[in-house]
Amino acid sequence: MDTTLVVKIGGSVLETAQSLARVADMICEERQKGSKLLVVVSALKGTTRSLLDDARMANPAISGKELDSIIGLGEVTAARLLSQALVSKGVKSMSIDPSSPLWPIITDDTFGDANPLIEECEEKVEDLKPLMEDAVLVVCGFLGKTKDGSMTTLGAGGSDTTAVVLARCLGSREVILVKDVDGVYSGDPKEVEMPVKVGELSADDMLWLAESGARVLHTKALRYLTGDLRLRIATPGEGGISRGGSTILGVIPGVAVEMDEEPLSMITVVRDSKNSKEVGSVTSAIRNAGGEVISASSLGRAVIVYARGPYREMLREIHEEVVRKGSGVAIAGTRRTAMMSIRGRGLEEKPGVLYNLVKPLAEGGVNIVGLQTVHSHIAVFVEWDERDKAFEVLGEVGRRWSGRE
Repeated sequence: MDTTLVVKIGGSVLETAQSLARVADMICEERQKGSKLLVVVSALKGTTRSLLDDARMANPAISGKELDSIIGLGEVTAARLLSQALVSKGVKSMSIDPSSPLWPIITDDTFGDANPLIEECEEKVEDLKPLMEDAVLVVCGFLGKTKDGSMTTLGAGGSDTTAVVLARCLGSREVILVKDVDGVYSGDPKEVEMPVKVGELSADDMLWLAESGARVLHTKALRYLTGDLRLRIATPGEGGISRGGSTILGVIPGVAVEMDEEPLSMITVVRDSKNSKEVGSVTSAIRNAGGEVISASSLGRAVIVYARGPYREMLREIHEEVVRKGSGVAIAGTRRTAMMSIRGRGLEEKPGVLYNLVKPLAEGGVNIVGLQTVHSHIAVFVEWDERDKAFEVLGEVGRRWSGRE
């Protein structure tokens, strides 16, 4: 079967120049299966940090543009070395870096964290397709080039981003990120005991993990996934890199605004200042009453919970289990609160995101009764009777943001 694979090599898999031979053997193995291959490489381990330190020592006030032109040289060297390692094993290969007219990653001019321009990248990738018929292409990861020819870097996890963008533009069905860990685990092995590997998860679930500190993949790479492109995180092993590991499926949608169709109850418990366990007690009481906790938080002496379920039963259970037993002082609530959810790729990186949500609601006369943010997810709580107006206002904001993606 004719298969086009984009493979990214990084981490300690490229720890030293000697490891290039092992990587070349791995690539040859996949080539023998009949796959057309484009390989994206990171710099050898430690090279980028060394170049960064040297550049700042040479000029502490160095510009972002000049810095990008220096710290990307590690990827240029790694690509050329790997290409030569493949040639030494009888495999036709070509390295491609930003100095080449074939360079495919065109970006904006946000030096240090540039964003690929997909239409321009797709156009450039067309020139690579015929070359892949009989050669393994080795492309520098992490790097980009502006329309005027200046070198850029793609920010944290930039080589992963390079690989996903190229796979998308090539129409590949799979992009494989070869790392020093063989997939996504249920927890950091350094922090939890006996974590298990997750075989398959959605892009949205992976986004939650990445935003919360999972180092196996940066969020930026996820933005460029398409529905027919799966992402595999693996290490070299029995059966080759195209098996095993963890597979990530689906896409991160553009900014979307949704309105919960049912009214929520907003319940506030004023707690005893000597007790620090009220949040758990309140949420347990809500569940005992047959309710569903949507959000719970503690600020000062108040515990605020948004919940779905039987209002009076939840109030009575909280009063009995929290207030009457002494860990709470008093309780109050309202049963007519509406929740708006705003979510989407890159939302956590938009400057002034909360201001640009709150301002139009205030101008429209909508009172916000609660606000919660978790990475690229935001929940806005308003009075039930103002839900339609709030949804219209926030929907317009979401459409403007999606138009800039």
